[in-house]
Amino acid sequence: MGPVTTYCCGPNNRGVAIYKDKVYMGTLDAKLVALDAKTGSLIWETEIADPELGYSETMAPTVVDGKVLIGTNGGEYGIRGFVRAYDADTGELVWNFHTIPEDSVGEWATHDATGKDMHRDIEAEKAALAKLGDPYKTLGGGVWQNPAVDLKTKRIYFVVGNPSPDLDGSIRPGDNLYTDSLVSVDLNTGEYVCHFQYIAHDVWDLDAVSPPILVDVKDNDGNTVPGVIHGGKTGNVYIHNRDDCSLIRFSEAMVDQTGMWSLPTPEGTPMLPGANGGVEWSVMSVNPDLGLTYAVNLHQPMTYHVESSPYPGGKLWLGGAFKVIPDSDQFGNVTAVDYNTGKIKWQKKTPLPMMGGTLATAGGLVFTGEGDGWFRAYDAENGEVLWSFFAGAGVNAPATAYSVDGKEYIVVGAGGNTQIDFKRGNNIIAFTVD
Repeated sequence: MGPVTTYCCGPNNRGVAIYKDKVYMGTLDAKLVALDAKTGSLIWETEIADPELGYSETMAPTVVDGKVLIGTNGGEYGIRGFVRAYDADTGELVWNFHTIPEDSVGEWATHDATGKDMHRDIEAEKAALAKLGDPYKTLGGGVWQNPAVDLKTKRIYFVVGNPSPDLDGSIRPGDNLYTDSLVSVDLNTGEYVCHFQYIAHDVWDLDAVSPPILVDVKDNDGNTVPGVIHGGKTGNVYIHNRDDCSLIRFSEAMVDQTGMWSLPTPEGTPMLPGANGGVEWSVMSVNPDLGLTYAVNLHQPMTYHVESSPYPGGKLWLGGAFKVIPDSDQFGNVTAVDYNTGKIKWQKKTPLPMMGGTLATAGGLVFTGEGDGWFRAYDAENGEVLWSFFAGAGVNAPATAYSVDGKEYIVVGAGGNTQIDFKRGNNIIAFTVD
């Protein structure tokens, strides 16, 4: 890497992509590299953005139809976010979509996607807009996780992170499009198709970060339609119509939402679920036979403190702080949600907040790991723990499945977590499924 690495939330890497004879990876100093899959030698390298301005890469690329899709991190550093497509053979830029449009104001929405009042002072924001102008150049909008790709319609769906600065909305008036949103663009051109914003003018860092999933769902008339679902840091699962991004329904809250949308103050305001979620970067999975999606949750009470500061030029820019309440009860959940009704089917409490994700298999299992080192298999239908393995370090990445000669394997990393300081480790562990 180069001499400058500026990144939020730990030196993470969320994976590589494999396509034909190459392996693709993003780096913490905001580069995209293509490696020879057989030798590891560098084939090409592209600088995605300038790390001195706060850009970094922790997400995994997605490679499809000869294009490498990748977003950018840096929503805590006053960047202007984007998703880009690069030519898989040459590394040349194919298209760019800014996740922050030049007109970022929106509709002055006063309620969130579930209908809750967010207590915005619209008149004060309009006055700030007249004085300061549109803040789109430093408004954040990073993209943490992979898009979902619909090959039939040649569209991709991704979620966009928080605005910058995170907690101080006074200097970024308006809805701050397309932060905290589901967005769809054309796979071949990057042209905008549709979006849905969960939280307008977010001052709680409850951005959209868990990758969306494409699955057929029931609409409100009982018809089966192509859907896209997303697990929010709010603690709700959102179920959308894939055609126009419209919201069909949202789930029951998987976590405590006491005091939700209480505004940050200089002295600190408590609000649940806290800035880690909800559902953080953690990957959901689905069992379409059961109509269930599986999420892991966090319960971490926090206070929100606002402190206005000017744009610091690529340095950390939170506009305050969120602080875990000392001696507060912290725990997690594994939750199964019926995405055709929004009802919680089952939920199991875990002793620590959950960070990583789930894997659902056709055989009726759900795998997920915990920060204390336990890796478990649950019954997909009722949540009963069927099997456990102690990995010795935090199992804070989602598992995956593969097969060799007809034998099924489950593999997972036990590496710990920086964000909530789970025990570090350095193992990749594989299991067979009998």
